[in-house]
Amino acid sequence: MSTKKRDSNIELLRIVIMFLILLLHANFLTFKRPTDYSLMSFSRCFAQAFSLTPVNIFVLITGFFGSGFSIRKSLSLIYQVIFCVVPISLILVFCGIIDFDYHYFVIHKYWFINAYLVLLVFTPFLNGAVEKLSQKEFRSSLILLYIALFICSRVGLTGVEVSGGYSIIWFLFLYLLGRYVKLYPPSYSTKQLIWITLVSCLCNSIVIFTLNIGDYVFPFIVIQSVSTLLLFSKFKFNNNFINKVGISTTMVYLINLHPALWDFEKNQLISFYQQFSIPVFLLCILLFCAAIFVFAILYDKLRLFTWNMLDSLFKNKSHTVSK
Repeated sequence: MSTKKRDSNIELLRIVIMFLILLLHANFLTFKRPTDYSLMSFSRCFAQAFSLTPVNIFVLITGFFGSGFSIRKSLSLIYQVIFCVVPISLILVFCGIIDFDYHYFVIHKYWFINAYLVLLVFTPFLNGAVEKLSQKEFRSSLILLYIALFICSRVGLTGVEVSGGYSIIWFLFLYLLGRYVKLYPPSYSTKQLIWITLVSCLCNSIVIFTLNIGDYVFPFIVIQSVSTLLLFSKFKFNNNFINKVGISTTMVYLINLHPALWDFEKNQLISFYQQFSIPVFLLCILLFCAAIFVFAILYDKLRLFTWNMLDSLFKNKSHTVSK
């Protein structure tokens, strides 16, 4: 797949947010939420707030570029999930590292992938609707939709499950928001966007620390996500290495939450905490996450090689049949 037309600034953003996902899962998902109000707990809440934006940003990027539905793109994503789950599980079973378990081979456990695939199906309708709206109508619709989703997320109305952002309805909103900021970008300077990002992150960490609320729908997270996207959109450059890494970042998420690997990763992080002092423990987390990131990127290159072979084979057969 060519990387010449990919925007390196956005690919760099993909790299950053995927590493943040690793840190996110190494924090609350591994060690759970803090149970006291110490400085250490607030530091963890700030780290959580800082790394809570990747899901929102990933969908915002899709809307930012107005990605339409593509059978090839959808099949490529499904193949990426299969290539992550099945071969790694087979190797671990064959080597005797894990016992055979059906759940290690289930490919539909990734909630983000499920919601994202459904989002792709809706994109032609969303793009069509956006084209018919004026800026004022688009803005008003987004505000009303967000208010409705935020209320539903807090009240928990049956039939309108926002689930803190773990839902397709939230992805639809984020896609539309991404389209809006692309079509009508705010006139903030780079310095202003940095301050907006930091202040919203601080506010969100306070909310997590005091109210124990930390989900994708909360206003500060949305503001932080949008400002981060707008900040990176200002950096215009092209770098082939960043493009090649960025194209494989989804595999980082898949490897990180692989059904046969997650328990090992979590136990390893807990082991670091039990064995080392806090500074060394934090260094171990960074190195461990970096190792997962590098492995996932390299593994995805193998996936890309096999996918391109299958894609070429399918195109050749289609061309032969058409003749």
